[in-house]
Amino acid sequence: MPVPVDSTTVMKAIWESLLLRGKQADQLAFDFGEATSPTLADEVEVQWTNVAEREKVSRSRFRQAGLHPDAVSATLDKVRHALGGPADAETFTRHALALMSAQLTDTTDGFTARVEAVPPTVRDQLPPVRNHQLHFHRSFPAPAGHSVLTRTDPAVEALSRYVLDAALDTSLDAALRPARRAAVIRTAGVHKVTTLLVVRYRLEITLPGSHATLTQVAEDAQFLGFTATGDHLTWLPPNRSTRC
Repeated sequence: MPVPVDSTTVMKAIWESLLLRGKQADQLAFDFGEATSPTLADEVEVQWTNVAEREKVSRSRFRQAGLHPDAVSATLDKVRHALGGPADAETFTRHALALMSAQLTDTTDGFTARVEAVPPTVRDQLPPVRNHQLHFHRSFPAPAGHSVLTRTDPAVEALSRYVLDAALDTSLDAALRPARRAAVIRTAGVHKVTTLLVVRYRLEITLPGSHATLTQVAEDAQFLGFTATGDHLTWLPPNRSTRC
């Protein structure tokens, strides 16, 4: 059974090692094996290792203590707002299917969509359906084979991917392109002609590494908006752009 070693014993072993070595100034590591008894040296090494391992565990466990809840909460709210919630997913899904000639019928917790008239290129990307009907629900649980109106649902993802790809493909027929790269909207909610831009940023990041620098590509997208008076542009605050 190991004998507990306190700090006094450790310091005693260190001083014994230093005194017995005299003026040897090239010592770069503690070596208790030659200057002390083997038992004491082994005990010191075991305790030293245990303390080091406990410190590693403690730093990993309490690393989040350096995070500020207010800053994290604000960032999380921005991410959620940018990604959109269930209401945004439902609005998009309804409009996309309706523009592609699907027949929608409301239900108590969502809607169904008959997709016989939807272009084959769209149907091929949707999950398998029975009787040409897609069933959408606003929340879990959902029956097997039905979809939930969230951005990660396979049916919603397939529609999103198709709408985006089709908007960028000018060779497609107009009936197959429910969205465009540019559009004009008339609304009573805006009292001055306003231009909104969806700007995509692609950034090249260079990070220092242990052996060489690492280069990575990061992408982001932001809404920008401005009004014009003659040649003078007035840019909208970020929160105003997202509400337009």
